[in-house]
Amino acid sequence: MVQKYGGDYHQDLGGTFYRILWRSKEYTLFDYLKTKKIARLNSPMDHAICPTIDLKHQIPVVNVPVYFCLGRYDNHLPSIVIADYGASLQAPVKEVIWFEESAHYLCFEEPQKFHALLREKLLGAKSDTVSTSGKK
Repeated sequence: MVQKYGGDYHQDLGGTFYRILWRSKEYTLFDYLKTKKIARLNSPMDHAICPTIDLKHQIPVVNVPVYFCLGRYDNHLPSIVIADYGASLQAPVKEVIWFEESAHYLCFEEPQKFHALLREKLLGAKSDTVSTSGKK
């Protein structure tokens, strides 16, 4: 239902996650089938475990840098919930990075910004493509 009504994607990318994965040059048929199987096996666990998760109390502190990449239109896992957790989390470095034209799959909807962000955060390479906001 979330996919049908736009909570996974803000932009029309020509299909569902699986259709995009299928058309991608980076993934093989084996990857595609494995992803579908993992999703099918995960679903019962997601429904059983997710309601019991309270990250604010279960994981209030981490000792590594944390970057929350959030799609402004994500209704699959509402970004405001993650942003709220990010505000309470104690970490040596933390940052909330908003993708203003994306929902849940921001790496597909804003790939240039996503790749520039990875280069910047992992390799230290600066780019004008990345505009971030949040706490450091």
